Amino acid sequence: MAGDIADLLEEHGELPSSEIELLLETSSGHYRNVLSKMQRDGRVESRKDPEDKRRNLYRLADDVDKEESEDDVDDDQEDEHRVGDPVEEPDDDTDPVWCGVCGDGPWDQPRDLATHHGKMHDADDPVPLDHEPDDSELVDPTGGGDTAVQERLPDDVSEEDVHDVVDDHGPNGYLGEIAEDLGMAEGATGTVLVKLGRYADTVDASGPKIGGEEA
Repeated sequence: MAGDIADLLEEHGELPSSEIELLLETSSGHYRNVLSKMQRDGRVESRKDPEDKRRNLYRLADDVDKEESEDDVDDDQEDEHRVGDPVEEPDDDTDPVWCGVCGDGPWDQPRDLATHHGKMHDADDPVPLDHEPDDSELVDPTGGGDTAVQERLPDDVSEEDVHDVVDDHGPNGYLGEIAEDLGMAEGATGTVLVKLGRYADTVDASGPKIGGEEA
């Protein structure tokens, strides 16, 4: 699938993840994990869509390197570095980010948030926040209203069933086991629990959630 994503980005230049999903003709969220891995491997870069700040645009890193190389050529012609001149070290400091969907974090790199989001949330793009959010600040990145929860649940599962399953697993119940009991994917389950205010009662590989007790 990584090859298919690379072919699409090479053909179209930049695409949001929703259009990548459409062009791949897939309804599986697996492509998000592949896209996140391509980012971690340095094959894909992303930037905020200037027309819609809530989503990212993805493009091949080769395209970014090409633009930077052209800029470097111009810079070299204007200011040649001489041996012995002081060299400015790059600033690697980045501001931490938190997930605006569930409150998890902080992450030092946006790509780490993207990895978390692709695994845990059945939605388009991450919602980064520059501070640890209160429950009132968490958002539904799909723009869904009050009906969004029931629409995500299987036909034979109600919101009350979700609460019962979370309660059955007790404090810091493992998210994967809760998802299995509900017959749902782990990412979709995480999104539903955020909407129902129960995500803080669970734990996954990243550890207890905000508001949960240490295991």
